Amino acid sequence: NTRPNAGRPKKWATPLPTSQMPLSSPAADQDGNVFVSISDEFGYEFGRVDSDGVLTSLYTEIGGGGRAGGPCIGADGTIYCHVGSKIMAFGTRRDRSIAIITDSPGYAAWLAFCVNVSVIITNAEIGTPLDCYIAYKAADSDELLFYPFWSPDPTLAAMQFRPLPGGAFFEKIEIAHLSFNRLPAGDYQLFAGLFAPGTFNAVAPIGFCTFSVVGSPKPTDTRDCTAPSNAMAQNTFDPGPVGTQPTISIRTNKDSYVSGEVLDLSIGLANEGLGVGYDLYIAAMLDDDPEGKLFFFPTWSNDRMLSVISFQPLAQGDSLPDWTIMHLELTDALPKGGYRFLAAFFHIGSFDLASEIAEAHWTLM
Repeated sequence: NTRPNAGRPKKWATPLPTSQMPLSSPAADQDGNVFVSISDEFGYEFGRVDSDGVLTSLYTEIGGGGRAGGPCIGADGTIYCHVGSKIMAFGTRRDRSIAIITDSPGYAAWLAFCVNVSVIITNAEIGTPLDCYIAYKAADSDELLFYPFWSPDPTLAAMQFRPLPGGAFFEKIEIAHLSFNRLPAGDYQLFAGLFAPGTFNAVAPIGFCTFSVVGSPKPTDTRDCTAPSNAMAQNTFDPGPVGTQPTISIRTNKDSYVSGEVLDLSIGLANEGLGVGYDLYIAAMLDDDPEGKLFFFPTWSNDRMLSVISFQPLAQGDSLPDWTIMHLELTDALPKGGYRFLAAFFHIGSFDLASEIAEAHWTLM
């Protein structure tokens, strides 16, 4: 038998959810995914069959309706098809990317608000460890100040993703609130990059944006900074919207330290419920402090309003298995004794718990 497929075992056979013939021939990409358009008496369907024969609907990718057909694939992996009277291109990015944005291009320094800084992160490759650096500078200066301590020393400032999962897309991680009534008037630039671990070898184009501060700041910050010192402990867990609550874990790289050693603080995130926004607060406290005073990351101020990190949203099912958010050399200036780190999700704009409170304990000898 000279047929091309003679003697080759069948890899899979997947039934299509239709009694009709496919609308067009299938198209396959270089990863073994097959795209096919089908129809039945109730409407139209567009789907992807992966290399194991598992069918996934792409109904929402084509806008939820219209006759879809004619899939073909470009050299960059973009999938093209016609949907009704339109031609549509879609697909998964095959590279990593990071973008950084603010909530407004301009701010008035005499107002008691903040520059909210967000990053958008994509990784469509296999998950590998990455370092993420975020920095800002005045437009007329060459000095970069690195998040989270806004220090010129980048070695104390890396946020690490170990790993950033393959296919991850984090639409908006609001990572910083800059108090612009403490910034001189002028133009500023924000930068964000993804790098090979322990290096400044970029693995994606550097993201950047600009913002301006107009006018002279007030001599003092007039906001109420009297957040309850034990606010985390006072609140009870409220599951909020229907769905499984998000989860969070927090840990340090060691249980005990001496001055001069480096403490790495890591968190892990998962959202098994609805894809809705959450605020994330991280705080530290001394075990032997009778007042239980909390100091909130990244400003280590007791004003939690300057310290929230937001996920808007952390999509349903998304996770970050190990995100090192602080890399700090411990000094003699810190009190000796036991410490606790606390982390929890809250419903946006409130101090109503949306997850259990995670804890990590460590000691400075």
